[in-house]
Amino acid sequence: MTTFWILATLLSVIASGFIFVPLLLSGNRTQATDQSGDDVQSRNLHRNEANVSIYRERLAELESGRDSGDLSDEEFAVCKAELEQTLLSDASDAQTIGDEHSGSRWIPIGAACAIPLMAILLYADWGASMGSMADVELAQQLQLPERAPHEQRNMDVALASLQERLAEQPDNHEAWFLLARSMLTRGSYVEAVEAFDHLLISFPEDAALLSNQAQAMYLADGRRVTARVKKIMDEALSLDPNSPNVMEILGMDAFKRREYQVAIDYFNKMLRLGLGEEHAESIRDLIAQASAQLPGGAAQKQQASATKSLDVLVEIDAEIAVSKDDVVFVFARAAQGPPMPLVAKKLTVADLPTLVRLDDSMSMNPNFTLATVKEVQIVARVAVSGDVVAKSGDWQAISAPLTLDKDHSVIKLRISEAVQ
Repeated sequence: MTTFWILATLLSVIASGFIFVPLLLSGNRTQATDQSGDDVQSRNLHRNEANVSIYRERLAELESGRDSGDLSDEEFAVCKAELEQTLLSDASDAQTIGDEHSGSRWIPIGAACAIPLMAILLYADWGASMGSMADVELAQQLQLPERAPHEQRNMDVALASLQERLAEQPDNHEAWFLLARSMLTRGSYVEAVEAFDHLLISFPEDAALLSNQAQAMYLADGRRVTARVKKIMDEALSLDPNSPNVMEILGMDAFKRREYQVAIDYFNKMLRLGLGEEHAESIRDLIAQASAQLPGGAAQKQQASATKSLDVLVEIDAEIAVSKDDVVFVFARAAQGPPMPLVAKKLTVADLPTLVRLDDSMSMNPNFTLATVKEVQIVARVAVSGDVVAKSGDWQAISAPLTLDKDHSVIKLRISEAVQ
């Protein structure tokens, strides 16, 4: 909150600067062009003296015209009266300009000073009363349990405050969403479902809300895809076929039914959609657990020790500029010996990230397999040129040497190194 006020104050000062700076610059220009170099009154004095001098010259001309007979006494009187009126008018204008100039400088100066003060007062009155500041504070408090589980009391107080605010402002959608996510975080799934229901009345075709509702319902229903969960998931997928929340539910459900390859496919699709690093790591762990249950996986390796296989999770750095159609080679080669692949799999960038199983069924030479070596290295390479041989411009990732007489969990390779 302190950071917010510091930033708000800085922005107000900057806004005031747009008034102060032109005033200072105009003041400098005025002083530079003013030969008397003092103030407005001095300039007015010079102007009045000039007007008087002009008046005297014009009066002398009129008197000369009267004396020469060019002007009658009546015409002279009228012209003299007009000349005097002009002198009075010029003197009045000069005083008005001086007053306006003095006042015009103080008005914007006062406005510049008032901007920060008025912004603070108005925001404190209207902004805070509308719930903006309170919602930010509540959001910060509701996140505390994720960082400090022992501070459960803070979350209870924050939730109570949030519910009071919603009683006063039932149309505050941001607060309803904050309540729904908070209930989901703390495991109050039924309350989360109710909060999302309220939001969906106003936003019935919001794919993100529907997917969040599906997640809350799935958890509330004992982690089962019930009829109502399936209905919400179908609605979410009709609006967003790549909803990560729905993919995760489907993957978890497949995992529970022991359909491990189906689960892996859903989890791989989630990784391709892009997740936060912490979430992505948990999904990779699920992929590893599912792959261990597949035929030939870790659960059966002791019974099939003669069969050599390696599970490799291949990813690509998002910063790499490659085409989705570029070829990707994933292969194992002897750590000591010829660089030719022992076993290999051909993919495309569009397939990544994905889990690849390398075994002797992919052997390049039946006399030269995984079973014939003790250590291997796994290589994943984007062949921009399309050639099997590494060339400049390709991208790759290489594992550390792996001993094949030991069981290995999923080997993770992220393609990020440029081939020189």
